[in-house]
Amino acid sequence: KGAKRIPALMAVMSVWALTMHWFDFHWIAMPVLHPEHAGFHWLDFTCWLGLFGLTMGLCYYRLSRHSLVPQRDPYLQKSIHFVNA
Repeated sequence: KGAKRIPALMAVMSVWALTMHWFDFHWIAMPVLHPEHAGFHWLDFTCWLGLFGLTMGLCYYRLSRHSLVPQRDPYLQKSIHFVNA
């Protein structure tokens, strides 16, 4: 319960899990695709960077079209000052 309330720790754990998942996939798939050597290519990293950029761009585009704060919400002020104990 405590680790889930620390955003920096959650970010590190998420990056770790995604990295290990990618290494696992790479370890399993690359010997089949390239039996002579299972090394890394620069495209292995740039494709993920491109997908990340595309995803972030799409999220930014979708979020910029709508207000993130609810409009005409009678409980807005109360919910802003709410503290989860």
